[in-house]
Amino acid sequence: MSSPSFSPPSTSLQRQAIENARAAFARLPNGDVVFRQCINQKDTVAEIMKMTTERYRSHRDKRSSRLLQGFQHYTLWLQNISGVVDVAVQTQAGIGCPLWAPVKFVLQVSKYHAQVAEKILDMIQTISDTLTRFQIYEKLHKDTILQIALLNIFTDVVVFCVVTFRYFRRGALVRLGGLIASPFKEELAEVTERLKTHAKIVDHTAVATELVRASEFRNHMLSRERLDMKLKYEQWLKPSNVREVYQHLLSSKLYGTCNWIWAHPTFVKWNNLSNSTASDQLLCIHGTNGCGKSVLASSIVEALNSQQQHVFFFSFSGTDASRQTLDALVRALLWQLLQEIGDEQSFSIMQSLISRGPPISSDLWDAFDRAASLVTEPMYWVIDGVDECKDSSQELFRQLLDLLALHSNARAILLGRPCLLQAISPTIYAIEISFSLNKADIDSFISSELSKSEVLSVPELRHSVSKTIQEKSDGMFLWVKLMMEDLSKSASRYEVIHRLRNLPRGLEETYRFLLGQLVDRLDDFELRLARSVLAFTVVACRPLKLEELQYAHALEIKLASDPLEERPFQDYLLVRPMQKILHVCGGLVAIRGGIVRLIHLSVKEFLTRPEGAWPCENDHKAKGLRVNLEDSHRALATVGLGYLGMNESISRLQLTDSLSELWTWYPFLEYAWRYTFHHLSRSGAPSSIILSKLSLFLRSEKSVSWVELWPILLLDDGSTGSEFQDLMDFMLWLQKSGHEQNFSEILGNVFNEELASRVSAFGEDDVRTKRWRMIMELSEDEDWQIQTKDGDVIVNVQTEDRNLNAESEDVTSNAQDEFADITSGVRTATTSTEASQFMALLNHATTLPLQRQLDWLLRLQCQLHRAKVLTDPLKLLLRIILQKASSVSVNVLWAIGRFYERLGKYNEALEVYHAALAKLENREVPIKFQIIYCVGIIHWKLQSYDMALEFFQKTLIGEERLLGTDHINTLYSIEWIGNTYNSQQQFSEALEWYQKTLIGKERLLGTDHKDTFVTIYMIGVVYHGLEQYDNALKWFQKALIGEERLLGTDHINTLYSMEWIGRTYYSQQQFSEALEWYQKTLIGKERLLGADHINTLSSMEWIGRTYYSQQQFSEALEWYQKTLIGKERLLGADHINTLYLMEWIGDTYYGQQQYPEALGWYQKTLMRREAMLEANDGDIFWTMERIAKVYDKQGQYDKALEWYQKALTGMVATLGADHEKTLDVKHNTESLIQQISEGR
Repeated sequence: MSSPSFSPPSTSLQRQAIENARAAFARLPNGDVVFRQCINQKDTVAEIMKMTTERYRSHRDKRSSRLLQGFQHYTLWLQNISGVVDVAVQTQAGIGCPLWAPVKFVLQVSKYHAQVAEKILDMIQTISDTLTRFQIYEKLHKDTILQIALLNIFTDVVVFCVVTFRYFRRGALVRLGGLIASPFKEELAEVTERLKTHAKIVDHTAVATELVRASEFRNHMLSRERLDMKLKYEQWLKPSNVREVYQHLLSSKLYGTCNWIWAHPTFVKWNNLSNSTASDQLLCIHGTNGCGKSVLASSIVEALNSQQQHVFFFSFSGTDASRQTLDALVRALLWQLLQEIGDEQSFSIMQSLISRGPPISSDLWDAFDRAASLVTEPMYWVIDGVDECKDSSQELFRQLLDLLALHSNARAILLGRPCLLQAISPTIYAIEISFSLNKADIDSFISSELSKSEVLSVPELRHSVSKTIQEKSDGMFLWVKLMMEDLSKSASRYEVIHRLRNLPRGLEETYRFLLGQLVDRLDDFELRLARSVLAFTVVACRPLKLEELQYAHALEIKLASDPLEERPFQDYLLVRPMQKILHVCGGLVAIRGGIVRLIHLSVKEFLTRPEGAWPCENDHKAKGLRVNLEDSHRALATVGLGYLGMNESISRLQLTDSLSELWTWYPFLEYAWRYTFHHLSRSGAPSSIILSKLSLFLRSEKSVSWVELWPILLLDDGSTGSEFQDLMDFMLWLQKSGHEQNFSEILGNVFNEELASRVSAFGEDDVRTKRWRMIMELSEDEDWQIQTKDGDVIVNVQTEDRNLNAESEDVTSNAQDEFADITSGVRTATTSTEASQFMALLNHATTLPLQRQLDWLLRLQCQLHRAKVLTDPLKLLLRIILQKASSVSVNVLWAIGRFYERLGKYNEALEVYHAALAKLENREVPIKFQIIYCVGIIHWKLQSYDMALEFFQKTLIGEERLLGTDHINTLYSIEWIGNTYNSQQQFSEALEWYQKTLIGKERLLGTDHKDTFVTIYMIGVVYHGLEQYDNALKWFQKALIGEERLLGTDHINTLYSMEWIGRTYYSQQQFSEALEWYQKTLIGKERLLGADHINTLSSMEWIGRTYYSQQQFSEALEWYQKTLIGKERLLGADHINTLYLMEWIGDTYYGQQQYPEALGWYQKTLMRREAMLEANDGDIFWTMERIAKVYDKQGQYDKALEWYQKALTGMVATLGADHEKTLDVKHNTESLIQQISEGR
């Protein structure tokens, strides 16, 4: 029989199978007691067979034994298949009958007939041979199609049993006759074949169903994997949620408005261009505040979407830090574009990005370019609020024009205020949103608003309201919205007319008008809330969540309350906070998606005007709503410190805890943790209250958690370095207030107490103890301390001619170390196993988890700090770090660069710094300029002054743009330009830059700050270089007076100022005064640094030189020899400074006319110099000249002439024939030749 050409629906098959099963079951003797027992009993078929054979005493029969063994063989299988079939029978057919109940019944009622048992065993074997995949059956037994097949099996088994039962219920003679007419085997053949067929169907169905399910599962998992990958990519890329912004703007749009843009001649021409240049593909739309630019942008996006165009949207925001940079722009545009090009291609692009670690902006733009190349249809980039972008507007236009040049199918629309777009727009296609363009839309908007108000929509008022609003709107939707809201408050027609007569003009007058209304209608509590909401919303580092603002306000009230009346914190929380905040802020703020924002950037600009420009000068209460930035930062900082100190349960936060859960449990904690110190550094001079709260927090256990968490925040490239800069600014804030030392001591005590606590609780070898110990070691390392920019500043004291009298100053490392000590701490042999572990981690990572980066950074720092030299594993590690730089945070790379720099491995440090800068190529963030600054320092140390100057100037330009001209980092960059000119002996240029620095420091830090005195000191150094010694003395004395008062007489800065006063007297040949100052300096250095410190030895050396200049050679020799012993011990016998000193000892013997001794010291000096210096080094030839002079004095003229000629030849080669020193040696040589020729 052929198969039907179609299969009935599964429901029909299921119904048919159910009916067949029920019909078969109905043919069984349901009323029979034995059958009921078989249904209920739990004995297996094999057990029934055994009991039957025993009952009829046939168990010893060989045939019975074989049959019994057969049944026992299938015991487990029978249980398994019965369990699967029974589910289908009982749930679908509703028959409370186990599969093997009919079999048990037949075995029992047949009074043991071997033929019955054989037939049943054959049936079981038939099914067993076909149904072997129990795991599949059990897993799929609820599948409808499989249940149909299983019901058929049940039906066949029942039918088989019914046939068998009826056969053996016949009498013996009847059965015998039947066997002759139709053998029993033939009688069961049909049902047996049907059973065999249905069993195969079950198995095939199960396999097919499993394959289908597996395919569905794979598709489901693939879909889920793709969704997970998208979520992962989104979390990694961190695009701004511009979709929410777009939806909000679109919901604000009135139906039928903004259509004028599609008929505007400029827009039509621009949109229909073909074969256009990049600038032609760019359209700029500009208009004044509140004219509807953002809503127009969303309308354009909506219309293009409806045309099935590829359109991508971004909106800059001056009130949302997450939407203020070019980096945020490209992340958002790239993410939208990836949704358009298909999963495989977008995954490939994202995987390529991720494999290189945290992306730099150029990587993101390249990825956007790659993705855009996959779109062949027209596409539009709509970018709103370009005037609110903090990054360079020129860079924005350059980037867009470069992309448009590569993608002729792309169009870009920029919207913003005219102050930017009119000034630098590179396109000839521009549209100004004028009143005439907006008039129809404003009419529609007014009409819509009128319809919403019962009092405004009455015919007698509608026309006059509409006309007045339209005439005064000046094309500003924002103004219309605010005025319609105000008019809608009217309780009568009279009030409407009165309000219409007194409408303010323009946004500025409107904001003033609204503030006046607030003052009139709000009570003191409400005004306090309004002031708090406006202040916190304006200065917050990011838009505050409603709950965050609710907690911040509550804590502000609680902290200001009388301690005697203090209540539980919950009592201070606003009830119905959204309604209350909107009520007290008079339409100046909006709350969307649980986020509190100002309605427009112009509100922030209005509220934060300088006090002198505040328009409400005659209204004291209204003026109280002005947002004073310092006061507002102080208030938010106070709240932050209060919240950090509130919750005892977070005092022992471990870095393994879920931070997201912690932020949920404590609503204001995440903001307080990240930004409190940002607000502190911008809160003006610290008050006693602030300092007290800061001290309490730092002394508490909560500060421990903050210390451990902060490095992770710093490591996150996504943070753009703001946390790093916040820490810099906070330290400067403490320094300016004179409390830096006090708080350093507090933190030191916290470090020590926490270490002792961890050792006691966890033991020395626990990871928590080790991590804390490493953090302590770093904090105690002056080079590691988070520094401002004047760390490692060193003066390169310029050398004059080192003549026989040695009256000039020399370039020595101690002179460089002096200035390093003045400003140190303000900016600035691992084992093979450790290095190998770090290399393995880098080699097998794409993006390292921040916690892993932190732990390995701490280990690497401590090991390098101890090693002081680069072992082979560390050299290899450097190569791996550079190869895997994309997997490592910029801040980690910066720290590693600092490690190598401190080891004196400047080339290695430069490689790491440049790897970090490559990740920040187009990002304008503080850490970028910190690294550029470090590169400048290294070039300065390598005496590559032109390169150093180039990097310091780059730093200055960036920091002026990013931080402002009066920021301390900017001033340090200015100072370092002065240092570089000073090192090049361009003293006039150096003086100019130092004077700029001094003006800025006095304005920023005050005239009585130690950093101000450093610059005063440097001005003295420059005047000394200019040989204006009276001026130099004046500046050194000014620095000394301030430092003695501020720092004390034993501070290193004070001692250096004293020493330079001595040097100035020395340069004026006032040797007695110089000696007096040198001796004072020496006493202080011995007390502060110790007798064996290099700077102490420097003072001893200057005392020797002063005695020499007074021709007190014995005293000079005594001090030189003391100094030499110390330098040989500290620096080594072959160090350049040691050799200079040996030469000066020779000079002293020469001055005593002890020529053999002088010659011996000169020869030792020459021998060591020739061994360690290049053959053409000038120092070698100067020593040769000294040897020549000794031979001349001894009358050994031939030897003298020989050494003069060697010295002259070398000086001509190195200095040139016209150099002053060359000419001097030439003169001496010629004089000696003449004397020899005259017979001397």
